[in-house]
Amino acid sequence: MNRHRDAIGPYRKALLFDATLPSLRKNLGAALMQNDPASTEAAGLLKAAIEQNPDDANAWINLGKVHLARFDLDSALDAERHALRLRPDNPLMLCNHALTLREAQQWDEAERFALAAHRASPGTASYLSNLGMVHLLRGNYADGWREHEARWEGSRELAGKRPVLPGPTWRGLLAKRYCCGANRGWAICCNSAATFRCLPNVCTAKAGVSPGTRSLRWANCSAARLPSMSMSSR
Repeated sequence: MNRHRDAIGPYRKALLFDATLPSLRKNLGAALMQNDPASTEAAGLLKAAIEQNPDDANAWINLGKVHLARFDLDSALDAERHALRLRPDNPLMLCNHALTLREAQQWDEAERFALAAHRASPGTASYLSNLGMVHLLRGNYADGWREHEARWEGSRELAGKRPVLPGPTWRGLLAKRYCCGANRGWAICCNSAATFRCLPNVCTAKAGVSPGTRSLRWANCSAARLPSMSMSSR
């Protein structure tokens, strides 16, 4: 039911009644994290839960999340490694570790664990979306843009909000390029899900060319036939 705030009071009472109840500290810590991901109290409870049961992988992964929220990447990575030693094939733990490695800019390992998470659960869109983000950040656009389409199902913010696009979607690096904006005088051509049309003032290799050349390039651009979508220029 996700009523974590309502669960905090009963958990505290149960802790006073019998502090040895299995998973009690872990559950209270997890409930506190919903209100404050960097909760000092949650960190203490999770450490106590691990002392009580060092083989509790979920306690380790939650401790890693607290450390990450407190910008302690080294401790977060260490906690996640403990969790993965206990459950090496768990896709959620593999994915969490990949995200933390990405924050730490450990790109080779981030890609390795993101790929492992996707392979462990190929039907989970969020794992594919995360893999795509790592590929894009590393400049692997051929795989990254294709995988990035999974964000419409895998992203918490975008799930179920995919717009109906009148133009073509991404079909690989061999698809035609579409001019999508200008940045410091240079036109930007984008091979992603282009649904916008080129404008005469940006459809050019460089903004300094003559208006006639610019208009000719715009007229010959296949993207000029697509519906217009405004994009901000810098």
